[in-house]
Order: sequence, then structure tokens, then C-alpha cells
Amino acid sequence: KNEISLIAPCIAHLRAIGVTEIVVHDVASTDGTREWVASQRDVQLIETRDDDTNEMMENRAMDAVRAIRADWLVGMDADEFPLPRTGDLRACLAATEADVLKIPRYNVVLSEKGLCMPLPPTPKAYGQTELYVQVDRNFRKKLEANPTLTWLQFAPDSKIMVRMDKLRRGDIAGFTAGIHNVEPAEGATVVTEFATDIVTAHVGLSDYERFAAKVGHIQALIAEGISSNFGWTWRRWAEQAAAGTLRDEYDRSVVSEAEIAELRASGVIASAAELLKPQPADPQTKS
Repeated sequence: KNEISLIAPCIAHLRAIGVTEIVVHDVASTDGTREWVASQRDVQLIETRDDDTNEMMENRAMDAVRAIRADWLVGMDADEFPLPRTGDLRACLAATEADVLKIPRYNVVLSEKGLCMPLPPTPKAYGQTELYVQVDRNFRKKLEANPTLTWLQFAPDSKIMVRMDKLRRGDIAGFTAGIHNVEPAEGATVVTEFATDIVTAHVGLSDYERFAAKVGHIQALIAEGISSNFGWTWRRWAEQAAAGTLRDEYDRSVVSEAEIAELRASGVIASAAELLKPQPADPQTKS
């Protein structure tokens, strides 16, 4: 919803890495996102209106997913940019025998000069694509205990890519919220691997106006009674918005060049090029 600043570079990036079929599920955007998507001849638009129920929304999305003709389903949002090592997503997917690939996801650093990643990103710019690579299963507790920390500095959950034939055969019954994993059908075998030659750059924050608008949307969903299990991070930000401290959270997330250098030296920040550098155990390094 309302991703007009990112939807064009997102779609351009998908085309560049070899995605041949693109389906966009728009949830009642009011900023021109829906109109832009509708103008793209090679993009299928699914629309959800504000008065649609969650069941109607999910059924419409799943119907579109099952109709996809491609070999793989890449589940992502408009603020997520899958970065294949070679720049060719198809080559990476051809190299695996897994049914589900879990793709590590890292937040893009936001500096005083702006987003530390060109839009859309290219393999030549992987060295300039700065990502927070700090993985900590207890980071929720750390955020709750230390209000000076920011969500942006920790790696969020991975996303997935799924073989469509497993979905068509009924081996996969559905997806968890946010498309972070699959729900295998009873008795089905689904082989899952973690990708080593793809990472996802997540533009969690880019400018304050977009951030505040997204939090406003979440506040509306919470008021409508959305599940209490939904997005503790978003609920935290909704509470900050209600308390008038959301701008403080954003300002703490913007770092100076000196801070970036310090965080890079401590291993908290790394470039996409560093993350995607072939390791000795990686089969792609064999001659």
C-alpha cells in the first residue's frame, strides 16, 4: 500500500534480474501506486479495497498465485530487492534442488545523505549497497530494554522463494503471514535450504513521510482489530506514533558517515558484495 516511491525501481529491478511474470497485490493505495501498476502492460494488478475482508483479500491473492505460469514464486514486498550474486536470479535458482529457498534479508543503511543503495540496485553497485547484518534472536528484548536502539540495525526475518510445482501439486497448503515460510500439506515433504548466493536488501526506512504514512496505515489496521500476533515491530511504532515519539525513532535510525565507518569496523554493517562473495565451500567456486 502506498509505495509510489519504490514500486517503479522495484519492478525495474525484477525485470533486470530475470523475473518474467509479475503480480502486484495493491491494498487500496491512494498515492498513485495502483495507477502506476495499472499502466504497466506486463504486470498483473490485483486490487483489494478498504471494505474487503481479510478472507476475501487472501483468497484473491491465492487465486492469482496458483495461476502463475512461472517455475518459481518469489514472495516479496515493494520495499524488498532480491540481489543475486551474478545478477541473474534464474541462474541461482537453477543451481538448487530445494523446494523452498530461504533468502537472508537485511535492512539497507539510511545515512544523512540518504539510502545507502542505488535504486534500482545493480551488481556493479553491490559494493556500495550497505546493509545491517546484525542477526540477534533476542533483539526484540534488547529494543524493549534499550530505547536508544533502533529496529533498523537488526536483520529481520528471511523471505522465501518456492517451486510452483510443489504448490500446484498441493504439497504446500499455504504461507505464513508475511511470506516468511510455507505451510506444508499434511504428509507432504518439502525440502528447504538457505540461499548462499542471494540476499534481499530491505528498504525498511527511506524518508520520514513514507515511514509515518505506513505507521498510520498500521494504526488503522490495529483499530479494526487485526490479530494481536501481527507485527510486534509495527505495533511498537504505532505506540510511538500515538505518544508523539515516532520522529525520534526515525532520527535515531539515520547515521552519519563516521557512525557507518564504526559500525562497519565492528561487523554490524557489510556491503552486499561482501555478503555475496563466494566462500571456499560454495560449489560455485569449483572449476
